Amino acid sequence: MQNETSKNDINATENNKQISKGKTYNKECKSGENQTTVSEDGLLTNVVNCSKINENNSQKKENAISENYLTPLTSKALIQTPFFPKTYEVNGDRTITIGNVIPKQKEDVSKVPSDNEKVPDKQVVSPPNDDNDIPMPDVPNEEPEIVSPSPEVPTNPGDTEVTPENPSDSDDPVVAPEEPEEPEDPEEPVEVPDGSKSHPYKISTCLELQDIASDLQASYVLNNDIDCSDTLNWGDGIGFEPIATEEKEFQGSLDGRGFKVSNLQINRSEEDNVGVFSATKNASIKNLSFTNISVKGYDYTAGLISYIGDNTNLYNVKVSGSVEGANLEGAVGGIVATNYGILDNVESNMEIKGGWDVGGLVAQNYNLIKNSKSYSKVTSINPDTYNIGGFVGYNYETGVIENSLSTSTVSGVGESMGGFAGANGGLISLSYSNSTVSGNTHLGAFVGENHSNIENSYSVGEVRAAFGECQGGFAGGIYSNNGEITSIKNSYSKALVKGINGVGAFAGCAYDTELENVYGTGEVEGNIYFGGLVGYADSNVLTRDSYWDRETTKQPYSGSGEEKTTSDMKQKATYLNWNFNSIWNINSNINNGYPYLYGVPTN
Repeated sequence: MQNETSKNDINATENNKQISKGKTYNKECKSGENQTTVSEDGLLTNVVNCSKINENNSQKKENAISENYLTPLTSKALIQTPFFPKTYEVNGDRTITIGNVIPKQKEDVSKVPSDNEKVPDKQVVSPPNDDNDIPMPDVPNEEPEIVSPSPEVPTNPGDTEVTPENPSDSDDPVVAPEEPEEPEDPEEPVEVPDGSKSHPYKISTCLELQDIASDLQASYVLNNDIDCSDTLNWGDGIGFEPIATEEKEFQGSLDGRGFKVSNLQINRSEEDNVGVFSATKNASIKNLSFTNISVKGYDYTAGLISYIGDNTNLYNVKVSGSVEGANLEGAVGGIVATNYGILDNVESNMEIKGGWDVGGLVAQNYNLIKNSKSYSKVTSINPDTYNIGGFVGYNYETGVIENSLSTSTVSGVGESMGGFAGANGGLISLSYSNSTVSGNTHLGAFVGENHSNIENSYSVGEVRAAFGECQGGFAGGIYSNNGEITSIKNSYSKALVKGINGVGAFAGCAYDTELENVYGTGEVEGNIYFGGLVGYADSNVLTRDSYWDRETTKQPYSGSGEEKTTSDMKQKATYLNWNFNSIWNINSNINNGYPYLYGVPTN
C-alpha cells in the first residue's frame, strides 16, 4: 500500500529514491543518471541529466566572470548555485548576473510549471575557485532564485554579459575590455649639426660660407649650389674676406658634396695671402667647385687657398675664373699659391697673371700633386721674373708630381717658362703637356728649366722666342742640381720650336745631365747652336740610346744623340735597350707610328 501524502509532505520517487520537499538528490550525479531538485513548497521539481551538468561544470573557468567586474561587490555575498543563473548587487546601484543573463523580473506564479513539466536546462557559470582566482565569500543557505529561461543564449559558452539591473535608469556604460594599442614606430632622432665630423654644419648661403671663419676647426658641408654674386658689393667693393690667417689656419673640413660656389669676388690688391682660404693645416677640402671666381691680391695670391700647410688634403676640386697678384715678385697660383699638402684630382681652368713663381694650378709645390689637370692661361707681368708654368710655377726639391697634364697657354717676357713647369727641382713623372709657350730665355714645351729628374713624360705644342737663349721642344735648359748630375729618361717631344740661340727638338741647352731613352721629332728653327735633339750640350752631358728624326726636325746635326730617318724612327728595332714590356710601346696606328708611353694618355 502506498504511503499517504499531504500538502506539507510530498513523496516522490526518482530512480528508486524517495524525494522530499526542499531537497536535492543524487548530488554526485554520475553519468547516465538524473539529478532532481524540489522546491520548498513542493510545486517545482527540476530534473537535469547528469551528463549536461558535468558538461557545464567543465566550462567553469571559461564562463567565470572577469575580475574587473567581481571586485566591486560589497553588498551581498555571491551565492554559488550548481545550475541556476543568479543576479547580485554591485555597489548598490548595479547588478551582475551569472549564468543565462536576462533582466531581472518579478516571479510570475502563473508561469510556474506544473508537476508534470520539466524546467529547461540552465547554463550555469560558477565563480572561479583556483588558488589564483578571486576568493569567494561564505555561501549563506539561501533559496536559489528561479528565473524564466533567457530568450537568447550566448553562442559562445564562455561569453558573459554585464548589464545594469535597469538599463534605462543607469548612467554607467557597459564596460568592454580594451584592446591593447599597437606601439607607435619610434621617431628617428633629429640630426642637430654641431660641427663634428658626424654632424657637420650645413652651408646654404655665401654668408654661411664666410662664417666658417667663426669656427676654424669644425666640419662643414655644402647643402646646395651657392651664388656669391653679391660679394661684389661687400665691404665697399673689397668683397669676400679670406677665411683664416697665417697664424690661425683653417683646420677643419669642407665637403662640397658635388655642389658649386659661383661668382665669388675678392678685390684686395694691397693684401698678402689672398684666396677663399688664407691658410690651412690638418684640413680636408673635397668634392666641390668654384666657378667664375675673381681674386685679386698682392703677394701669395690664389684662386682657392693661398697657403696649404702640412697634412692638408685637397681632393676632387675644380676652380675656374681669374686670379691676379699685383706684386711683380709675388707668387700666384690658379688654385694654390704654396703647397705643402696633398692635391689629388684637382682641376684648374683659370686665367692667371703674376710676377714670380706663377702656375696654372700651383705656384710653388713642396709636396705631392697627382691625377690633376690644368687648362689655364698664364701670363708673366714682370720681365725680370722667373718660373712661369702652365701647371706649376716651381716644383721644389721635395715636390713630386705624377699622372698629371697641362693644356695651357704660357706667355710673358720673363725667364724659365714651360708648358707644364716653369722650373723643376723635384720629380715629375707620367705626365704630359700640350701647350703653347712664348717668351725669351729658357723656354720649353714641358719645362723651362730643369734642375732635377723627369721621367716617363712627353710634350707636344710649340715654343716661340723673340730673343734670348735655350729654347727646346721638351726642356729649355737642363742643369745640374748643386753639382749633382740630373736626368731626363723615357721621354719625348713632338713640339715645334722656333728660337734664337741654343735651340733643339728635345732640349735647347744641356749641362751636367744625363739623357736616356729620349727622342725628338718636332721642327726646329734657330740662329746659333741649333740641332736635331739638343741645340747645345757641354762635355758633361751623357746621352744614351736617344734619337732625333732628321727629316721632320729638318736638322742634320745635333749637340748630342743619333739621327734617324722617319722610317727608322717607326721601327721597334731602332730603339736599342728600350723597355717595350712596361714602359714603351709602338703601334703604327697610335702616335703616328712613333713609340709612346704606357700609362700616359697620348695626345
